Amino acid sequence: MATIGTLLDRIDDYTQDRDNAAWSRDQKKRALLDETTRLGRFQLFGEINWQQGVAGTGRYSVADDTVEIADVLYDGQALHRTTEDLLDRRGANWEGTPGHPPQYWLTDHQAVNQFRIVPQPLDTGDATPIFPPVLFPGVTEKNLVVWRFITPQPSADESAESGLPTVLEDVAVFRSVATLCGLETDFKDEAKHQFFKGLADLYLESMGVVA
Repeated sequence: MATIGTLLDRIDDYTQDRDNAAWSRDQKKRALLDETTRLGRFQLFGEINWQQGVAGTGRYSVADDTVEIADVLYDGQALHRTTEDLLDRRGANWEGTPGHPPQYWLTDHQAVNQFRIVPQPLDTGDATPIFPPVLFPGVTEKNLVVWRFITPQPSADESAESGLPTVLEDVAVFRSVATLCGLETDFKDEAKHQFFKGLADLYLESMGVVA
């Protein structure tokens, strides 16, 4: 895993701008951080979070860097993803069905980092904080485990590691070069813009991602 500074040096090389005459170091860093963050929309970064289940509470939220919630478990069992329309067909009072543990999860009319489980939990789970996949016995009992896709949060510190696998470091660098070379300035280079954009797209396609 390379540092932010090392990736910026690669951008210097590919743009042939080691003296920062065409683009300042800060411009290059901004392009790199922006392109790293944008990689999140391709759902390449996953995280598993533990969350306490609370009796009588059906609405939950996870961190703001969430791109999409992929799956939810309650009490160690996978819940079925559904929609309000499908639940309406099962009965008018589905959200308040008493006497049953949660069976479904849905995101209708919620922010991207929020979800609901129905019916609402009957019990409150253990409050011990823990991050899966290393789960202690009992921690999942009456609690939630949430799989989610996230947006990378790169550091602006050049000595910090990028936080990306090597292949995605390449993609971020290529897309940054393409962005810089495509700007409407005296240093615009359409050929280089198209080349590095195409190279990044090829890398993503090799991972099954359509850019």
